[in-house]
Amino acid sequence: RIVDNWPGSKKAMWSRMNLAKSHIALGNYSAADTEVAALVANHSDSPQITEMVYQVAEENRNHDRHAKSVELHQYILDNWPDSDDIYIMSCHRNLALSHLALGNNSAADVEVATLLANYSNHPLIAEVLYPIADNYAKYGRNSESLELHQRIVDNWPGSKKAMWSRMNLAKSHIALGNYSAADTEVAALVAN
Repeated sequence: RIVDNWPGSKKAMWSRMNLAKSHIALGNYSAADTEVAALVANHSDSPQITEMVYQVAEENRNHDRHAKSVELHQYILDNWPDSDDIYIMSCHRNLALSHLALGNNSAADVEVATLLANYSNHPLIAEVLYPIADNYAKYGRNSESLELHQRIVDNWPGSKKAMWSRMNLAKSHIALGNYSAADTEVAALVAN
């Protein structure tokens, strides 16, 4: 009713986002896409539009609709490039994750390179990169996982994810057959 009676209101914007997310959860993808189109058409100038589209993009990714996730995250980057850094970094991260799920490895690597080139000094970069490093391993790209976890440990040792990256370094070394390197990582993990 809010969307029908007050289509341009702030509450309608939130309602459209929630309708889109609900439609995705229920498998009504066409209806979800219609709500997203209306959300953008009616609220593209709102300061919250990036967050709205981001949440819908994430809902798509969480329901394995990776192509739609890529489309919406890229739409954010193309249309609101001056949004808060955390949304921009998260879009690049989620693009990398969806590209990996779709088997578009080179596109995922481009997103990682973009993050490293543009946000290495951001205080949350390790937290943004960590799930990509994990997903590299998930999709059998153990060398890339090893490299990204090592970068997190080396460049952001005080971050919340450094300890977890060190643990995953050990796992990546085991997957690659580098058992002595795995033992070294476990020893460093225990020592720190």
